[in-house]
Order: sequence, then C-alpha cells, then structure tokens
Amino acid sequence: MFYLIFALGIFMGTMILTQGATIAELGMGFSVAGAAAVLAGLNIGNAAGRLAFGTISDRAGTGTVVLIMFAVYAAVFSIMLLSDNRMIQASVMIVSMLAFGGFCALLAPTTKKLFGISNINENFNLVYTAYAVGGIGAPVLVARVRDITDSYSYVYIIEILLSVVGIICAFFFRRRTKNI
Repeated sequence: MFYLIFALGIFMGTMILTQGATIAELGMGFSVAGAAAVLAGLNIGNAAGRLAFGTISDRAGTGTVVLIMFAVYAAVFSIMLLSDNRMIQASVMIVSMLAFGGFCALLAPTTKKLFGISNINENFNLVYTAYAVGGIGAPVLVARVRDITDSYSYVYIIEILLSVVGIICAFFFRRRTKNI
C-alpha cells in the first residue's frame, strides 16, 4: 500500500512536471516564453510543496497529509478538465506541484517511520524506485495520450482516476498508520 501510494503520487506529479511546458504551449495556447514561465511556476510549486506538506505532516500525520495531497490532485485536474481559461488552468497546474513536492518530501521520512532506521538505505533504495516509475512512465503516457487523442483532456481524466485510486489507498493507509 505504501509503495503504491507514493508511486501514484510521484507518477501523477511527474506527468505534469515533465510535460508542463508542452501542456502550457500546445494545450493552453501559451507562447514559448509563457510556457517557460508556467514551468518556472511548477518548480516553485514543487519546492513550496516540499516545505508546506513536510511541515503539515509533522503536525497532522503522514496518512492525513497523503489523503489531502490526493484530494488536491483530484481538485486540480477536475478544474483543468472543466475550465477553458488558460490562466486558471496554469494556476491550478502549479498548485498540483504542491502535492508532488509533498510526496517527494515525505518519501524518506515515511520510509524511516514504517521500516525503522536500521535498514533505511536498503528500504529507501527500493522505495525510491517510485521515482523511476514516474520518470520513465509518466512522460511516455502523457505524450502517447496526446498523440492519440490530440488533446490533454484525457490526460486530466487519467489523473482524476488515479487521484480516486490514491484517495482510496490513502484512506486505508491512514487507518493503518495513525501514529506516523
């Protein structure tokens, strides 16, 4: 469950982070300079999410924060699917990076909390493969869906469905890990 949650969270964020400029340019109609500005915003959101959700996790617990981050993804991609306003779409796409940054920030400490410090190197190396799943699979999936459908709408639908799966997993994860 733990691996699936973080693999999903990182995969979903990587879908946007790796393709954000292209989505902004081709999907939203931004100029190259505008798409570059959106990409800069995505990276700022990623950094801010690491700080914000790391701090919130210390107070509210990892299970609660994971649930919140998947809810953020669900809301963001629903808005992106339903909105025709490119400024709204770009803004909420940047908000999605808060959740991605949160998943990145929580991966190592959650691994330690669940499996202990004694074998952190081995355990974290296994868990870190979630980045490989996202880094390899996400950009390929986004590009392929865009090529087949000539639209990013189906990418957003996939993101919403993955969010729902993540929320369900996070609910059970939260129940099992009340102390972390």
